[in-house]
Amino acid sequence: MSKQHKPVPPCSIATCDAPARNASAAYCNRHDKRIRKHGNADVVAFARADDATPLADRLRLHADIGGPDDCWEWQGARNADGYGVTKTELGNLAHRVSYQVWVGPIPDGYFACHTCDNPPCINPRHLFTGSPADNVHDMIRKGRNRRRAA
Repeated sequence: MSKQHKPVPPCSIATCDAPARNASAAYCNRHDKRIRKHGNADVVAFARADDATPLADRLRLHADIGGPDDCWEWQGARNADGYGVTKTELGNLAHRVSYQVWVGPIPDGYFACHTCDNPPCINPRHLFTGSPADNVHDMIRKGRNRRRAA
């Protein structure tokens, strides 16, 4: 006796022609991933910038840029500590690239520190350069040196 397979329906997104993940799923793989990750299928994949695109424009493509005093949250990939990551000739941490593009070079051995303490923020107004000691003093001054309860 052969097993009857249910036909696989199309994705439930009206503008998508892809088949659903399986016979009992409502969405294709792409839309299912978006829903699980973002809570909806309307999230649009990031525009790709080629290497000829100016770095400032490449940063803008991947950040939610609000007002000049707001945090500009990196919407692209993030590392385990929450910092935006990218690949550029200036480095791979988005906030460091942002500082270098809009403010200037970061001295060797220095950090790009956040005044806002928001790792995905790339707003150059929220960034300052500091030595490792400056970074530790900033952490202590803001009370971030206390261990959090598990």
